[in-house]
Order: sequence, then C-alpha cells, then structure tokens
Amino acid sequence: MWILWLAGCFGDTIDQFNEAKEKIEGLTDPVVLQGFVLGVKEPTDPTIQELIEGSDFAPGVGAQIFLADATNADELDNAVSSALVQIQGSIDIILPEEPEVAGMYQVYPDEGLQYETGARWKVLAEVDPDEALSVARFTLPESAAGIDVPARHDPLTDLVLDFSTLPTEYDGSLVVVVNEVGEVTYTNEPEDIEDVYSQYLNDEPVTTVTIPGDAFPEQAIYAIGIAGMQKTDADNDLDEVNTALSAVVAGEIVFKPVTTLQFGQ
Repeated sequence: MWILWLAGCFGDTIDQFNEAKEKIEGLTDPVVLQGFVLGVKEPTDPTIQELIEGSDFAPGVGAQIFLADATNADELDNAVSSALVQIQGSIDIILPEEPEVAGMYQVYPDEGLQYETGARWKVLAEVDPDEALSVARFTLPESAAGIDVPARHDPLTDLVLDFSTLPTEYDGSLVVVVNEVGEVTYTNEPEDIEDVYSQYLNDEPVTTVTIPGDAFPEQAIYAIGIAGMQKTDADNDLDEVNTALSAVVAGEIVFKPVTTLQFGQ
C-alpha cells in the first residue's frame, strides 16, 4: 500500500512539475502574438447609417494581428516583419506574409468574416518554419448593446459609460464617436502592439469609460460606438507564445445616437 501511495504522490509531483515547466516556458517564449478582432454591427437606425457611412467603422469584421520577438514589455517594438498568419473564423483567411506595416497583419471588414456571438475562433502564426505553430483561441463575446447612452448630451461635456450595469464582464472597451460628416472625434482604439498590451492585458474588468467633452465640440448629432472586449485566457487559450505578453481581444461595436442640439435657445 505504501508503495502505491508513494507512486501516486510521485505521479502528482511529476504532473505539477510538468505544469510548472509549461508555465515557465510560456513566460519565456520569445514569440508575442496579440490580436484585435472587432465586429461592427449593422445599424438599423437610418441616422446612424448615414453618420458612419464612409468612416473607418463600416459594418463587418476586421482584425489586426501583431507579432513581435520579445521576452519583456520593453521589446514589444521588435516586430516580426514576415510570417504566415491565418485566422480560422466564420471563414478561413490567410493574411499577407509581408504586411505594409511591419509586425501588423490585417484583415479588412469587406473580406467576408461574419461576427457570431459565442463562436470559437483561432489565430495561427508560423514565425519560424522550424518551430511549432503559435496558436491563440478566443470566443466572440456578446455585444454591450444594453449599456445606457443618453439621447441628449451637452456639448463639450464628459460622458461616462457605465459597464458595471451589464450582465457580462469585459476586460476592456472600444469606444468611438463619429460626427455628422463621418469624422471620428474620439476613439480609444489601439494603434499598435504596445496599446493592446497596456489597454487589455489586465486582471480587472472594465467598469466605466469616460468620453472626453471635446468629442462633442459643437451642437450636432453624433454616433457613439461601444464594444465590450474580452481577451484570451493565458493558461488555456495560448500555445507556443509568450503568455505574459500575448492576448487576442475581441468584441462587437454597437452604435447609438446622441444629440447635443440645444432646442429653444
């Protein structure tokens, strides 16, 4: 009996050792894979349709996959300028091997990806043909359509969005404000790999987001786009990447109108 008990303890120790070894390897892997997958829901309001027409937030699904060779946050600008990258989503898309911007592999909204809440997608990246594929799996979260946005708002006044009232927790947000001529007056959309890291690789859910007053510079009608973003789980969704620095975040923008017109003045 003692032998069997010791054998069982030894087996548990080996499992714990292997698990710890995998975590250490994940923390020291030089391949950093970050992704930003954004769906834009087709608005039914004709006013919003007109506002976002011609803007950078056309309905559909776009994605940016960032690759870097880094073992710490200070090295994130060490871009991987050539790699084989594939998104396996509603359809499979192979991204250009040598992107226009080094390290940023991009899919545009008109390339056919369709956002479906709850769908499980995957990003595959071959940085070195002699090494194993880097893989990130992620789920498309439900939209933050239930968030409260006032119909009227004062110009040049901050507007606070309260995510804490929603039934779903989000790791971060994407917010955009578009004016009557389709110009973006505010957005917190990440522009590069450092932005994704600083905005979304955190342990606390987003509770509130403040849109600065200068997003509403004059009396007009604006479209506010809001997305709750969720990220991959470092322990379960990532393979052959640096788990401390890597993540794919996904979400779907829903646009709502707000007017700053002051009637009767």
